[in-house]
Amino acid sequence: MIKNHFSKKNKQIAFKFLIASFVFLFWSCASLFHLDRRFSPYQKESYIPQNIEWQAINRWAEHFVFQGKDIPLIYHLVKIDLSSKELKISGYPNQTTKKQAISAKKLSKLFSTGIFVNTNPYTVGFSPKKIIGIHKIEDEKFADEAFQYSALAFKKEDYGGFSGRIVENQKEDEFLDFDYAFGGFFTILKDGKKRYFYETRDSRSAGGLSADGKILYILAVEGENHKKSLGLSYPECADIFLELGATDALEFDGGGSTSLYIDGKNILSYGSIRKNAAYVHFFTEQSIKHSFN
Repeated sequence: MIKNHFSKKNKQIAFKFLIASFVFLFWSCASLFHLDRRFSPYQKESYIPQNIEWQAINRWAEHFVFQGKDIPLIYHLVKIDLSSKELKISGYPNQTTKKQAISAKKLSKLFSTGIFVNTNPYTVGFSPKKIIGIHKIEDEKFADEAFQYSALAFKKEDYGGFSGRIVENQKEDEFLDFDYAFGGFFTILKDGKKRYFYETRDSRSAGGLSADGKILYILAVEGENHKKSLGLSYPECADIFLELGATDALEFDGGGSTSLYIDGKNILSYGSIRKNAAYVHFFTEQSIKHSFN
């Protein structure tokens, strides 16, 4: 009887562990663990716009929304002139905030002007969430490098403004000359050539750079409301960046983490309640009203 009792108990423990593991994977911030959405390949003309009519946000940024006619797809593009002398860069967390994860909606009260997008992946199932990969603001690191992942780095130029670079593998010496660095997942475009990945469509947050590092493109693909938009794969995102004229691009944390706000307003067609660990913020005047203590 005792032997049977412990055998039953062990089975219960194993079952609970299996359920916990499934929940952990299902809710992971990393889009690599998101529900599989493999479909027949899209024709490029169904997700590449024939004409991009940019709408000015301010003197250094423009916005464009793509809505598919042949497929359920919505994505947003933001074009930023990094060379603008007005431009400033910050992020979350920074020197005046704690490292706790925060929703984009709550962050919009802190970053009420400018543009911000989520960046690094982070640990799940733990509290507080830990940033995975480098997060560097004004030469101060809030998270260390993760060699297997890529990052978007910025350097202040003597003439004013910034230049950007995508670092394919995060190593400490790669960022010595950069004032800011924000981790992501993988490089999807390098020197104008696509990197190929497993074809899975999802919500995406991504960034691309022109060859001279002076123009930054931000891509936010919707994929949480499947009736409106099924998302895109990494190679499809790379195609969009190539069309824009970018030579290098990387993916940030995607899936339910995808967030993009302009002047304090969510520009996706749905709201996200997920708390992300890290964001990058582009602005003109300092818009931090208070810190979350």
